[in-house]
Amino acid sequence: MLLLLQRSNNCMLGMGSGQPNRLESWRIAMLKAGDEIKEAALASDAFFPFAWNDAVEEICKSGDSVIAEPGGSIRDADAIDCCNKPQIN
Repeated sequence: MLLLLQRSNNCMLGMGSGQPNRLESWRIAMLKAGDEIKEAALASDAFFPFAWNDAVEEICKSGDSVIAEPGGSIRDADAIDCCNKPQIN
């Protein structure tokens, strides 16, 4: 499950859940969030097994500035690398 949260007032903007594909979960959450995506934070209930050409890269391109996930993938370093390119926290 991916949640988009508005940082200024802690409101949920969009949620993408129950999808076998992380990119689809992200697209659903973005669709629900609409124009409020700027300065949003993303929270995931699972680690990202892939970063490049997957949800992490798309999230980084969208303008989110915070990604929270539990970690635990053998490719965590890739996700961190991907986030460091556009200054994601």
